[in-house]
Amino acid sequence: MTETSKEATACLLNSVSFITNSDSVVRCYKSGMDTVADMISLHGAQLERLVLDDLPSGSCLPRLSEAISGSTTISFFSVDCGYSNRYVTLTDPKLIGLMIAALQNKTLRRLTIKNMNLHTEEIRTFCKPLRTCSLTEIRIEHSRLVTKKFISALCRLSALQSLYILTTEFSFSIEEVSALAAAVQCWPWLRELGLHSVGIAQSAGKLLGEALGKGCAGRLQVLELPCNNLGDKEIAAIVDGILGSCRRRRAEETAIRVLDLRKNTFAHGGGLKIAELLKMSPNLERLDVELNPDVDTVELGDSLRTCAGTLRWLSVNVCRLGPKGITSICRSLSGTQKLQNLTIAGTKAGNEGLRAVAEEIVAKGTSLVTLSLRTIGATADGAKFLALALKKSRNPLRSLNLCSNKGIGTAELIESLPDSLQKLELRKCAADDQSAEAIGRFIRQSHCIRRVILGDNDFHAAGIKPMLEAARESDSLKELEVAGNDLGPAGALCVAETIGRCRSLRRLNIVRTHIGSEGAKAIAKAGVNARPRFVQGLSKLQELMMYRSDMGDEERRELQEVKCLGLLIRFN
Repeated sequence: MTETSKEATACLLNSVSFITNSDSVVRCYKSGMDTVADMISLHGAQLERLVLDDLPSGSCLPRLSEAISGSTTISFFSVDCGYSNRYVTLTDPKLIGLMIAALQNKTLRRLTIKNMNLHTEEIRTFCKPLRTCSLTEIRIEHSRLVTKKFISALCRLSALQSLYILTTEFSFSIEEVSALAAAVQCWPWLRELGLHSVGIAQSAGKLLGEALGKGCAGRLQVLELPCNNLGDKEIAAIVDGILGSCRRRRAEETAIRVLDLRKNTFAHGGGLKIAELLKMSPNLERLDVELNPDVDTVELGDSLRTCAGTLRWLSVNVCRLGPKGITSICRSLSGTQKLQNLTIAGTKAGNEGLRAVAEEIVAKGTSLVTLSLRTIGATADGAKFLALALKKSRNPLRSLNLCSNKGIGTAELIESLPDSLQKLELRKCAADDQSAEAIGRFIRQSHCIRRVILGDNDFHAAGIKPMLEAARESDSLKELEVAGNDLGPAGALCVAETIGRCRSLRRLNIVRTHIGSEGAKAIAKAGVNARPRFVQGLSKLQELMMYRSDMGDEERRELQEVKCLGLLIRFN
């Protein structure tokens, strides 16, 4: 084996992650190792993680099976049959042999399966070693494996601590949910349960809630049930099950750290039950109830006082919470030193709610990294509160989304943005040229800003010029979007001057900016003239988007002739 191949192998002794049918892998390991199986055989005594992505069928599978069986240290095995097999029933016996070999490995503790759809008989074959293995963590994504037979086999895994089933194509039948409910009661050490888009609504949701009450729910730390159409009754059954389990164990609090109930259908009643659960969950770190548009419960905010010292992530996106509900949340979390991500987008917070966020969270917090206030009905009056809070803030804010709040993109707010900001989104904020000039100054002064999204505002050529000048001189900015603004031919000239002079800008979006034929010609000419600068690496621009820009056929032909090295111009 050459020194190069030894070094490559040494880097992967403890964790191997690669695409098995990739040419680059073949080149990396061709010297000294003909196949991946050879590598596992050679270094199986040190290998702990094995990830096989886009797994090919064929003669290599038996050798892989033999190598995995012989390893004495593999504790994590992940197999992905590839996106192309997502809807295909696989009948390759060699694939089943590989899975059986993995399950028969006595050291295996964690198993991940993606995009694997097996025939009923093959699932039965797969279930036999599953009953006797020592798995503690199982994750199944977009795979048609979870039949009643499969779940019954899982019942034998008394040491199971983590189970995630994620799918968008298959829903559980009532029989499968019943089997799952029975299995939950067999896992005394279960800590994490994630069932994404599996269809456990109505009577199925009640069955799961009852099972949680009889099983390990008092010890459950992670509960993820997004996209399951859970209504008020199902949420009530699940919460009652968790709290009932706690009472049975005489515990005064739950162990819940993560609660994910996105994209369900519960409303006021479900919100009240969640609030009841939160009051007994002082260790909660993440709460996500977004896209439940009928949730309007003020009590939900009040209950967050219990976990204010631990909560890191909160999303109530697209809920019917008004100013009182948002104010309640902010007062409960006032001065928290842990909160890193806050999303209250799509609510009816208004200026009153924005003021509460500004004064209680932004001004007093020290850890906030991501803040999304998109579509909350705030205006320029609310922007004053946020600007004042940002000036006082000690948060390491990296992402700020204020889209679809008419009038909020004021120059005063722009001038208060922190130096730590990496992403700014101000789409549909009625920002004018004065704000554009302020954004230009911010880009010029910032050493961290990477993405600036400013589509559908009220910018014109006068405002866009200083912004583009700052963008082409910036050493950090990667993407600038000004789509939907009335730049006109004069603005196109500013774009033409920018093309060949971008220090770091990779992507520029000027879609729907009414540059017309004259503007398109100027950009085409600038692209031709900039060829030497692209060859020399003096301009980093890679993509210029200019769809629906009111240009004629002649201008389209001229743009097609622009072939700058590394620059892609997209137009209609």
